[in-house]
Amino acid sequence: MKRAWVWMLAAAVAWADPCGSCGTEVPAEANFCPKCGTATGGAARKKVEDAAAEAEKKRSEYLDSLRALKAAHDDAGDAARAREVDVLIRAVESTELRAGGGAPGTGVRGERKSIKAANDLFESAKLYMSTINPARRRGNFNIAADKLRELIETYPESDKIVEAHYNLGLIYQDGMIDRYEDAVREFDRVKELDPGTSGDSRILAAKIVDRLGRLQEAYDRYADVVEHDGNVRNVEWAKARRVQLEPHIRK
Repeated sequence: MKRAWVWMLAAAVAWADPCGSCGTEVPAEANFCPKCGTATGGAARKKVEDAAAEAEKKRSEYLDSLRALKAAHDDAGDAARAREVDVLIRAVESTELRAGGGAPGTGVRGERKSIKAANDLFESAKLYMSTINPARRRGNFNIAADKLRELIETYPESDKIVEAHYNLGLIYQDGMIDRYEDAVREFDRVKELDPGTSGDSRILAAKIVDRLGRLQEAYDRYADVVEHDGNVRNVEWAKARRVQLEPHIRK
């Protein structure tokens, strides 16, 4: 009996899952199925990891170029164009590529799943959000908002749901859309759905209510940023703003 148990343990170690193409058992260390030649295990994972690393590198380079463009608009005194580019920067920053095939972005997956129709709506919305043409901006943002709302209402189980709320908040907070209360609601929804990694949703909501003159609420929201936000820059900004607000806050 003991010998049989040892043999089964050795077999479990030596063999991995069946080949996805032909069903033949494949040795754990093998890169290809011994029967049909399908890439498996190490080779397939390595290919995915390399592709994801290259994509992440290009995303980082793209962000650097956008930040340089925003700085140029700031230096030129073109605040409107700078805000347009900033929206695009935040949209790109809100995504994160994962070599393991998980959904990009700020959301926790939980029971959520990848749904093609939802993914298509999300990617289409992001495309409309990327416009930097002032003449088309309002119209494109409204189209993007419609697509994100459709995603949220139709596919609540999608792994894009948190990102959809976040990007809808970005649209609502834009000066040409001017739906600040709705933006706060969307950013709060991000926090509810994904309290652990909610991106910039806390600081963005706090800044909005601050601009709206609700200083006590802003003061409290900045405290939430200090306590929960993982971005050091956001935390330091929130701390400094709380100090500025203290003379106006009832103790």
